[in-house]
Amino acid sequence: MPTRCYQGPFIAYPVICSNVFSYGGLFTDTDGRVLTGDNDAIPGLYAAGEITGLYYGKYPGATSVLRGLVFGRRAGAHALAYGLK
Repeated sequence: MPTRCYQGPFIAYPVICSNVFSYGGLFTDTDGRVLTGDNDAIPGLYAAGEITGLYYGKYPGATSVLRGLVFGRRAGAHALAYGLK
């Protein structure tokens, strides 16, 4: 190997594992409406992404971003329709 591969200066950064989503959170329906403890939708209150109850059991790999995208779009469309009433 060339000697330049073994010469410094070197810079290193630690690499750590982490979760990038939440377990638990606000309960929502399929339209992104936030639900009460009795499963009633709170009028005009919507949520999607990290604040919502993403997973309450086992994590199905690589789905947190996709879930935020899909349900964020659904929540936005429903909120728009609600606001136009």
